[in-house]
Amino acid sequence: MNTVMEITVLFLLAVLIFQDFKSRSVYWYIFPMIFIAGLVLNYIEYRSFFFRQLILSQLFLVIQLILVTIYFSVKNKKLVNITDSQIGLGDILFLLSITPMLTTLNYIFYYISSLFFALLFYGIYALLIRTEKTIPLAGIQAIFLSGLLILLKVSGNISLLKSDILLSGLVNKFSASL
Repeated sequence: MNTVMEITVLFLLAVLIFQDFKSRSVYWYIFPMIFIAGLVLNYIEYRSFFFRQLILSQLFLVIQLILVTIYFSVKNKKLVNITDSQIGLGDILFLLSITPMLTTLNYIFYYISSLFFALLFYGIYALLIRTEKTIPLAGIQAIFLSGLLILLKVSGNISLLKSDILLSGLVNKFSASL
């Protein structure tokens, strides 16, 4: 059942990637499907739901969005709705929909590293393929998450729900180099 759900998540992420790159929009029902698939994966792993982790990850995202809103509001000297021009609603919904798939620390690390990946990826994409004014952020972050899920599965069935594998792996590599 776990493998079936992982394949389901990867399929949903592939649909999201295709839609975001093709039309810079994603059908709304993809997001609850990803969220539900993440909850099911979470339940399969633990036989219960970790609502505390889910709430903390979503709280982190809300704080980020509030800070971005404050930044652009101060910069423009008026209240700015960031979903009008800075970030798409689909990007926010994607980040909310993946919260059941990661522990809070893994979510924070994923969030930051996926934004760096998006900058790098879109820079290369814009040079080689096309230059548009909008960035398919949810699609790029879905590519990053898909690659991460596949990499962790291939490297020993490591789950993003079991531990803070992303962060601890980085710390272990950094401390080993010292």
